[in-house]
Amino acid sequence: MTKRISGMSFDAYIDGELIHIEKISLDITDNSAAAQTRGVPDGHVDG
Repeated sequence: MTKRISGMSFDAYIDGELIHIEKISLDITDNSAAAQTRGVPDGHVDG
């Protein structure tokens, strides 16, 4: 599953300071896997 967010710059408050962010990269993995019975996928499990 991939989610792409527009490349617009944005501002964020970090520790009370206003930070202007022009470029950021983030990878998120949900660590789900297919449940298998004798090697045949038959559902999914979390983590």
